[in-house]
Amino acid sequence: MRRRIRRPWLLGFVLVLATLLVTFLVRVARDPTGPALTVTAADGRARTVRLADLRRMPSLTRAGSYQNQYGNWGGAGVYTGVLLVDLLGSMEDGDEVVVRGADGYEVALDRARVEGPDYPVVVAYAVDGITVPSWKDGFRLVVLPEDGGVSNAEYGAASAGSFWVTCIVRISLVSQDEAAPAPEPL
Repeated sequence: MRRRIRRPWLLGFVLVLATLLVTFLVRVARDPTGPALTVTAADGRARTVRLADLRRMPSLTRAGSYQNQYGNWGGAGVYTGVLLVDLLGSMEDGDEVVVRGADGYEVALDRARVEGPDYPVVVAYAVDGITVPSWKDGFRLVVLPEDGGVSNAEYGAASAGSFWVTCIVRISLVSQDEAAPAPEPL
């Protein structure tokens, strides 16, 4: 009788262990070096940038927060990441960068914002010592002035927080030559 009791338990244990092992192997096979995002150059060439790649680049660690459209402050934390300009390389006048989150939210930044020394735009991979993927916001676009907060007035936006894109999946450099022509007036 004891054998009949042990076998279902042993079988259940082996099935649970096998399920966990398969789940782990599938994750590793899909993403062997950690979370990633796609960076597309103005000429259309795309490259995958993984967390390990970002961690090898020069980084900026700084306190940051933003003001939203209602005047409230959010996002307070100490962020670590790579300057967006370092990730992209050189930009030309008229170029813009489009940053897209996993939820489909996009924001476009012109060259002046991307290269502005007073308001560094950073692709953050950690906040308060918590790194992606444990940090549920994923890779996040943040603006990190020295004083730690970016208000709507000083950033010249209805909502400085609208530039803080979460769970970034794609960063695209759009050349002025590729921009769609303006529609002709009627």
